[in-house]
Amino acid sequence: MKPEDLMRLAVRVIFGLVLLSSVGTAADSPPVIRAFERTDTVPHISREWATKRAADITGLKATPASVEYGLATDTSIAFADVKVLKRLAWKVEFEGIEILGKNREGVLQKNPNISSITVLIDAQNGAALKVFSPERGLGGLLERTADRPELYLPGSSLVLKSASRAPTVPFMKALSIASDRLGRFAPQAKEVVAYFGLMTDLLRLRIDDKVVDRPFWIIIAGGLDGGGFSMPPGSPGPPPRVRQSYVAVDAESGEWYTGGNTGAGN
Repeated sequence: MKPEDLMRLAVRVIFGLVLLSSVGTAADSPPVIRAFERTDTVPHISREWATKRAADITGLKATPASVEYGLATDTSIAFADVKVLKRLAWKVEFEGIEILGKNREGVLQKNPNISSITVLIDAQNGAALKVFSPERGLGGLLERTADRPELYLPGSSLVLKSASRAPTVPFMKALSIASDRLGRFAPQAKEVVAYFGLMTDLLRLRIDDKVVDRPFWIIIAGGLDGGGFSMPPGSPGPPPRVRQSYVAVDAESGEWYTGGNTGAGN
């Protein structure tokens, strides 16, 4: 087995152990703060440019339903170099979106829960701060505040920096890749959040195939109803069920990189 394959296997084992011990931690973390306030400040990036950038980021060609400029706050955004606290931003919303994906039986289906996608763009440098569907509260993501350099995903060693460029692989394509590679969650997800930026994998820095400041998508899907995790013999109670998945997709090649699931009690 190649060194990089051993590393991937080790990461999966570590991820699984941390995952099972982290069930319910989202509820114990500080509440996520989100706000979008109007401002009279003149933007560095025009409305037209922001609209085109949102289309390039998502791959959506429809005319946006709304385009707003203001001060964005979102304490869940996990960039190592950016804190989104009253940050000048454009918020571009697309409605009438169809998210298609194959279900567990391999049949192509339309997601009945998500019909709009919003893009939050830094109004100073054009970086994609966040791509997301409407919040679903307890029925959606098990989201946490981004209070450390690593992404808040359980067991993750991934650090993400913001990128002012647009991805080669847009969000909608990356979402399809992510779903096909990890549980085929696109048809059933109730909420989706994605980040595009320059990713570094801290656990792969000592092997030949390093991942350092490479363009990636981190896609998180919540509100799932997957099967139970495999538990050691004699474990008390029923196994936690999959409620959330995350996947890292190379934003240049479109290749799947890594991913995992988060559980919740039955």
